[in-house]
Amino acid sequence: NAATKQFLVNHYPITYNYSLSLWYLHQKNRNTTDKAKLAAFAPDYTQTVYKNASLAKLPFAKEEAEQVAGIFKGDSFTGNAASKENFYDQSNKASMLHCAAHTVLYDNNFNESCLLFNQAQPLYLSELYTKAMPLEMVVLSACNTGAGKLVEGEGLMSLSRAFTYAGVKSTVVSLWQVPDKETAAIMVLFYQYLNKGLNKAAALSKAKQDFVSQYPLYAHPYFWSGFILTGNDAPLTSSSGPWFWLVLIGAVLLVVAGAYFLFLRKKA
Repeated sequence: NAATKQFLVNHYPITYNYSLSLWYLHQKNRNTTDKAKLAAFAPDYTQTVYKNASLAKLPFAKEEAEQVAGIFKGDSFTGNAASKENFYDQSNKASMLHCAAHTVLYDNNFNESCLLFNQAQPLYLSELYTKAMPLEMVVLSACNTGAGKLVEGEGLMSLSRAFTYAGVKSTVVSLWQVPDKETAAIMVLFYQYLNKGLNKAAALSKAKQDFVSQYPLYAHPYFWSGFILTGNDAPLTSSSGPWFWLVLIGAVLLVVAGAYFLFLRKKA
């Protein structure tokens, strides 16, 4: 912002959509649930090779998956458990999926672009167009998951778009190669705000703001602005927690007590 010298994220929550019709559909369908279930995945890439290229280890991925799963009391699948089979299985059981993993992007053959699970099991972009995944949200905490080739008449061919057309209401994806440690910190903050009842766009914005505040040495947008939200930005859970019910019960008791007191006065 040229006037305030602040980042736009301090003033506006930002979302993206792949078409006006999808945006309209998401505005009409903004339901929340008190039973959001999360499954988080973090493969182990130690000595893992995919198509003759060694995959770098992600030392903070396992901790990230376990922490975000813990916030929503969900399940974390790490190491050998972070398999493609378990991912598909959880897509029928959970309402949101989180993947701290590697992706491979091919501009010249986007159908070969994939998300890599344990032992370099590829989940190809082309596969997702044949699947039905009516999930609330998929978070791809990996590199280049929102990037892809722009095809005339089709749009941006990315993993994010493929999940959207599989039926996922919203995706959180990256636009470039994101750093592992900083990504984990942002994701934990994001889920903490989601768990408080904020909508997805506000939760992501607040997570970015907190990250910049807590880690001033990493305030450059490279470290935090690569993650974007596409699709439905409705909250995942209701913000009416235990305090709401305590206040409600207290109000009902006061009304009952008042009515009883008036009854006794009239009787006297």
